[in-house]
Amino acid sequence: METRVRSGNDVNLRDMFFHILYHWRSILVIVLIGTIGLGAYQHFSIVNVHNRGEKTAEEKQYEIDYQAWEASVATSDQAVRSYRNLLANRKDYLNNSLLLKLNPSEVFQATRVYLIKLAESENDKLHAGMSGDPADYLINVYNGAFDNIISDKGMEEIFGTDNMAYVREVAKVECNADFNTVTITILGTNEEDAKKQLEYLSKYVLGLKTKADEIYTHDLEVVRDGVFTITRMDLAQSRTNVASEIESYQNALNRNLENMSRGAPGVPGTHVKKMALFGFLISFAASLLLFGIQYVIGGRFHESRDLTARYQLPVYAEYVHSRAWNHHPGKLIDHLIENWEFRKKMRNNETVNDTLAALVKEKVPSGKLLVTGTLPTAKMEKLVNALKSRMGDDLNVEVRGNLANDSETLTRAAAVDAVLLVEEMHVSRVKDVDRVAELLTIGDTNPIGFVTI
Repeated sequence: METRVRSGNDVNLRDMFFHILYHWRSILVIVLIGTIGLGAYQHFSIVNVHNRGEKTAEEKQYEIDYQAWEASVATSDQAVRSYRNLLANRKDYLNNSLLLKLNPSEVFQATRVYLIKLAESENDKLHAGMSGDPADYLINVYNGAFDNIISDKGMEEIFGTDNMAYVREVAKVECNADFNTVTITILGTNEEDAKKQLEYLSKYVLGLKTKADEIYTHDLEVVRDGVFTITRMDLAQSRTNVASEIESYQNALNRNLENMSRGAPGVPGTHVKKMALFGFLISFAASLLLFGIQYVIGGRFHESRDLTARYQLPVYAEYVHSRAWNHHPGKLIDHLIENWEFRKKMRNNETVNDTLAALVKEKVPSGKLLVTGTLPTAKMEKLVNALKSRMGDDLNVEVRGNLANDSETLTRAAAVDAVLLVEEMHVSRVKDVDRVAELLTIGDTNPIGFVTI
């Protein structure tokens, strides 16, 4: 009995796969234990925390986050109201401002300058109880010209709006105490409107003369009056600035609306399912690694063909068929078909027994046969009984346990005509079968082949 390789079987990844698959029940048990164990650990960890009247770290953080969210929503709600008001005001200003409606490259400016001239009788006389330049007192009266303007239909007809703030941007009454002048300035979109607006504002200045005459008698002499065009490029920049403010307010409003619509932080879960999944993955990977390592370092036989290749003896019967998909040559589909047909035949152990009996009878037509190997006797008795029932008196079949552990078995092996070795796939170790092979060689025996169970 020649043994070609003594160092052990080569690692075959496909064989390893089927070896691992062979242990699917063990893998299932390990996975169930890992899944249920970690899930239960997570559940009872939370229960213990609650039983102590405490909260988990996630629950404490949730309370903090929820309070922060409520405060954020309240702040955003207030900001929304504020930005809506700002946005409405700036849009209204952009749409209705008289100043921003002007063409920056062609602004019609109407100007009228009045010179305050004291009456001759007042030049050298001070008003009773007053001191200083009499014209200064008059200037103070004319400074209130805008205070007398009334927002009414007349203003709306002349300026196109009754909003006093918009009128003040294009209409000015300025008093100069150094030169004793009162100047009315109007900025209009065209010459005609500028003149109308100038006349409208002049009546309020002239309306103050009676009040001013009560202080000092005087005349208002028009020293300059006309309409001319100017360039006001700053108006374009002002319009751009207002548009930029509107965009900024709109963006801020959108951000705060989005913040208000954002839901409250989610209530923390128990994470039992998550932990169970983690346990499933860890235990599944660990079981694959475990049986993979077992395949590599276990030194067991996983395929009947390994026995033939190693010991140069045929395998007469396989009660457990090869699980490797490359057991038969050919294409993949052929592999599947051949394996399937062979498996169907192998399911019927009676057929296997008949085939084995016929092969043994052919090899050992008469005489004595010893059935042995590395297995205990109990595992081989069923096989021996099947052979005896088919061979009858033609063959004397004897069964003995592990040959390597029993010197008497070796003695019997040398005394019989042939030895049939029985090994169990995924159980029989390479080193044990190697030992049996050495003993059979030393004992001058006649091993005829293997049977795998």
